[in-house]
Amino acid sequence: MGCDEISALLLTPEAAAAPRVQRHLALCVGCARFSRQWAALDNAVHAAVLVQPPADLQARLHNLARAAARPRRVAAPPPSWWRQLAERLGVGGQSAQRPSFARAVAGLVLAVAGWQMVGWVQTVQPMVVGDVPYALQVLAVTPALGYLSDLPGNMVSLAGWSVVGGIAWLLSEAGPIGRRFMRGPTD
Repeated sequence: MGCDEISALLLTPEAAAAPRVQRHLALCVGCARFSRQWAALDNAVHAAVLVQPPADLQARLHNLARAAARPRRVAAPPPSWWRQLAERLGVGGQSAQRPSFARAVAGLVLAVAGWQMVGWVQTVQPMVVGDVPYALQVLAVTPALGYLSDLPGNMVSLAGWSVVGGIAWLLSEAGPIGRRFMRGPTD
C-alpha cells in the first residue's frame, strides 16, 4: 500500500484505525506527520463547528420530537343510527337528559291509555272521531324521531283533536245531543 492510498484512508476515521494503516504509519515518518496534522485540524474544526445548543432550545426540540413521535388521533367514526336515536331520546350519554325520556314515556303511556279508553267507549257506543285513529296508525308505523323531539306539543295537539272528535261525536246522529236534535221537537 502506497503513501497516497494511506493519505486518502486517513481522511476517514474508520479507515484510519485499520491495522494495515497503523502498520504503515509506524514505518513511514511522512504519513505519520500527515496523520498528526490531520488529527489536529480535524479536532479544531470539530470544536469550532459543533456547538452545544442552549438548554431551553434542547428542551423545546425534545418536546417537539416527542409530540411528533406520538401517534396521531384518528377521528372517531360518526355514531351509529341507534346511538343517535338514544341520544335524541335522552337515554344515552348524560343523566341530565333522562328526565326528558321519562316524560316522553309517560306521555306516550298516557296517550295509549287514553286511546284505549276511547276504543272501549266506542265499542259501547260508536262515535265519529274523524281521522285520529288513522293519524295514530301513521304515527305508530313511521319513524317518530321528529315527533318525539316535540312530544309535549304533539300530545297537546292529539288531545285537542281528540276533544274535537268527541264534540263531533256528541253532535252526530249517534251522539246523545245529536239524537235529541234528530228526533225533533217533542209534542
